[in-house]
Amino acid sequence: MGSRCDTPRKRATLRGDPIQLLTGMDSDPHRVHDGHMVSYLTNTPIGQGDGDAPLFLQVAQRISDDIVDGTLAEGDQVPSINDFATFWRINPATALKGVSQLVSDGVLYKQRGIGTFVADGARTQLIKQRQTEFADRYLKPLIAEAARLGISATDLAALIKEEA
Repeated sequence: MGSRCDTPRKRATLRGDPIQLLTGMDSDPHRVHDGHMVSYLTNTPIGQGDGDAPLFLQVAQRISDDIVDGTLAEGDQVPSINDFATFWRINPATALKGVSQLVSDGVLYKQRGIGTFVADGARTQLIKQRQTEFADRYLKPLIAEAARLGISATDLAALIKEEA
């Protein structure tokens, strides 16, 4: 008989919107909840590729996404740890770790006995951070693949301009 540790764990992926759960309304009219979130405006997946990240990072990413896209404004209260845990069916300690990551980064702040809120300047901070990461995450791999395919910088720029 094998122990629990012998069984490989399937990594869970966060789905759904805790703000919708709490209010009964879609927090962002540009999202649909059909297993994958898709932007109505661009019909492109939102937050894809996060399924392999640890759950606490997925929690932090979802909250960050809501701050960047304006669903959560500065000063807004975020759902409670228990609301996140219940909605996504994860351990409250996991939800707490994701929220605590954003608190330590200065994106959220806690008011004892009241809740957790979006900090002033959080959206600007997150956008600057994402702009810094953009080149490493998207541009460098794009340029490398274009070079492998024999696409010149000029042709690549024209392709981007054509698609934009």
